[in-house]
Amino acid sequence: MDMAHEDADRLATELVIYASRLVRAVRRHAGDEVAPETLRLLAQIDQRGPIGITQLAQVENCAQPTMSAAVRLLAEKGWVERAADPRDARASLVALTAAGAAELRRGRERFGRVVAGWFAVGPHTDADLRRAVDLMKSLVAHEAGQ
Repeated sequence: MDMAHEDADRLATELVIYASRLVRAVRRHAGDEVAPETLRLLAQIDQRGPIGITQLAQVENCAQPTMSAAVRLLAEKGWVERAADPRDARASLVALTAAGAAELRRGRERFGRVVAGWFAVGPHTDADLRRAVDLMKSLVAHEAGQ
């Protein structure tokens, strides 16, 4: 393995580490209006929905009864709705409601304000932030095959 490839592997590993640390730090500083786990679940439903409970449990790496309970709580808040799965009469699909989409947007904006505040007091420029966003978008698009 050549040195350039070893550097790329090391830097890519650091990117993953620091992306995870950034997300955790933002969650700590964003307040607790809505639990981060709830926002993560709303984001999964937004990205993948309508989605079945079993598939959602697999994505979130939890048991189906645990996911059923979590979805029930989201439905009680009016953030998701369940509808019959046209492919399987025994199953249901979960989708965000307008209220759920609004709650997800508010949570993301709250997280964004934390990062924007850090940029405002740090040495970084708006161009730095734009490059970081473009990089992350590019990596996610590559993973999704776009």
